[in-house]
Amino acid sequence: MARSNVNRITVCFALVALVLGGILPARAGSVGEILESLMKAGRRTGKAASEGKILRHVEDLPVTHLPKQSEAEILRRFERFENVDDTLRREFRELPLQKRILVVELGEASKKIMSSHQNGEEIIRKLDGEGLWQARTYGDFVADGVQLVGPEYKDVVRKTGSGAAEFFSKYLKPHYKELAAAGLVSAYVVAPERFHDAAGHLTESATRELTRLGIEVGGAASRGFWNGIRSKVDESPVFSLFGIVAILTCLALTLPRVRWHLFRAIRPLFTAPTTDSSNAEFRSSPTRRFEE
Repeated sequence: MARSNVNRITVCFALVALVLGGILPARAGSVGEILESLMKAGRRTGKAASEGKILRHVEDLPVTHLPKQSEAEILRRFERFENVDDTLRREFRELPLQKRILVVELGEASKKIMSSHQNGEEIIRKLDGEGLWQARTYGDFVADGVQLVGPEYKDVVRKTGSGAAEFFSKYLKPHYKELAAAGLVSAYVVAPERFHDAAGHLTESATRELTRLGIEVGGAASRGFWNGIRSKVDESPVFSLFGIVAILTCLALTLPRVRWHLFRAIRPLFTAPTTDSSNAEFRSSPTRRFEE
């Protein structure tokens, strides 16, 4: 009798669970869970699945600067991922629109990295959510930089944005061993603004350090010079005005005619007055004086 009652109670609970399962919606998946499913489905054939999450910090990413997309377009892009089943599709539809856009953007970025790198999953683990978004925003160099330098390269991109791309392609990637041996890679990660600005232009100190290592900097030296002048103008306009006047004066003194007029103007200050006519030839013509 007791066993019969237990069986009846079990059946009742099972029926209630089935009814509620048909009425109540299933728990909506998060952005991270959906991305995990997409990336695990997109692994290369024969590649062993690794343990643990691939992405750990996704839910707290800002969604205010995402590109505007219609719901239909976002769904079409989502359907292009591999092995999208009904469960994943339902969880995706239940997300707010901004979160759906985030899933698609990061999913496409991770798919590109998976297809172009043998160790794509390892790179994505280092990138995490922020690095994937940086790669989607600024370009593939972010993934290459994280692979070369480490996860701390994301701090460089966060501080300098697209300006890090030129420095990476011209100096960091081709001369990584020389820079690392000189301790400049660590210094760059800590303070990238000491090496280049947001446009990728080298600073004067970076030009000196690269030149000291024998690395060709091309036209970076002149750009660093003018960037230095520009920074001085921003810091002290009055002081910089005198500096600009001094530079222009020095340039003007390279002209013979200007030097002659200047010498003629200041010569009386250094000579005693005299009635001798020996200076008549000097006063006659500047061209004659220089021809002699």
